[in-house]
Amino acid sequence: MEFPREPSFRRALGCYALGSAILAVGIPLAAARYPGSYDWAYRVISALASRKHNPDGAAWFAGAIAGAMACLWPVVTQLTRDGAAPRWVKIALRVGVVCGVLVGLERLVFYHFSDVVRKGHELIALVSFLGFYPGILGLYAHRMKVRRGFRLPALLVVVPLLGVGVREFTLYLAQRGIGWADHDWRGQGVPLWLSFALWQWLAAVLLWLAVGHLLITAERTEVREP
Repeated sequence: MEFPREPSFRRALGCYALGSAILAVGIPLAAARYPGSYDWAYRVISALASRKHNPDGAAWFAGAIAGAMACLWPVVTQLTRDGAAPRWVKIALRVGVVCGVLVGLERLVFYHFSDVVRKGHELIALVSFLGFYPGILGLYAHRMKVRRGFRLPALLVVVPLLGVGVREFTLYLAQRGIGWADHDWRGQGVPLWLSFALWQWLAAVLLWLAVGHLLITAERTEVREP
């Protein structure tokens, strides 16, 4: 596979690599400082970035979120340049990136943002997901429409991403009133497959990998619709 070599692609690839490196450093440092031990299967992402629940490590992860999401701006610009994506995809991805940066910043600035704005953190995080997730799926759909040879590798990414995202959203709707950061899922004997935290982490990881896949499989000139 031959990668595009234009400067904008190299810049986008470098930003994606930088964002990945920021997360690779920030997440373990934050988890290592979590009181007791961080339960990846039953602790939501926001708990790792919360100064209330992770006083010594929250800044590492919150800063990593803000920095990594900011690195995605030139990546989104590259992926959605003229002819490469429908207009709604461009808007959705940009909204997702901006709100993702805000999620990290509000965790850095506020001890508990939802005490200032009711469900403020949840709202920003939800808007980020509802922008980024359908935007990525929409970009895959557009690629599959204009590049037939892209369909099989795209489906290998889209099918698990779609399944995880739908599962996460249904659990969000069913469990949003229990207080995720304080709720002891493991202690309550909740099965792993009903843990919102597990699906949240899976969705986040798959979305990040999907962005990388879309970037490295981009053609020099995206096929335009007639």
